[in-house]
Amino acid sequence: YRGRFFAPEEVMGLSYCDSQKAHLALKWLIELQSINIDGRIFLVWGVNRKCTIRSVFWGNVKPKDNNPDTDLSMAQQFQKAFWWGNKVKSHDRVYLMELDAATPGRLGILNYRSMDAQTYFDRIVSWFEEMQLGRYYKQTDHVWNPSLKQLIDAIYGTTGTDKIRKSALSRVIQAMFDGRELPKDMQRQLYVRASHPTSFKAESSPNWQTVCLTTAA
Repeated sequence: YRGRFFAPEEVMGLSYCDSQKAHLALKWLIELQSINIDGRIFLVWGVNRKCTIRSVFWGNVKPKDNNPDTDLSMAQQFQKAFWWGNKVKSHDRVYLMELDAATPGRLGILNYRSMDAQTYFDRIVSWFEEMQLGRYYKQTDHVWNPSLKQLIDAIYGTTGTDKIRKSALSRVIQAMFDGRELPKDMQRQLYVRASHPTSFKAESSPNWQTVCLTTAA
């Protein structure tokens, strides 16, 4: 501990058993209520006040049953709001973790935060609502906004590497949760692509019209 702490009492070691508990709990949560986008995992959960992290890993207070409450209903609402902008109910707190595997078998935490759950949902809904625009399609007018995948495809096309696309997706999602606009370099890239229709081929995906709509949104 010398050079790092003032006293030996400040040092804590994690046993193999406790480490396995933590990893298995994370694995269980990922399988139960995560969103997986091209290998990038977005995990959302809540914690029952009667079964805190300390009580689970230190054994001071045992949970009442073998099924701890991780607020699955809240995570399901989050997934619906994430994809479709559905209305959600108020919740206390929400925890969001972003994970990705740099190499097979080694999952790393890229981002972790906690804040009021309703703020999360409001920002997701606000993000998609503020990008809506009127579109004439199949002889009818309707409101349209690009999905996250359509946005990334419009910025980089479908030929970009997985690493670039996942990094861009992460930046877009962080901007969404922070209540910020799309990063300036991505706005500039959209403008450049929309300004050069001759660079698109007939079979391009997305086509030039979709890129123009996404840029306008």
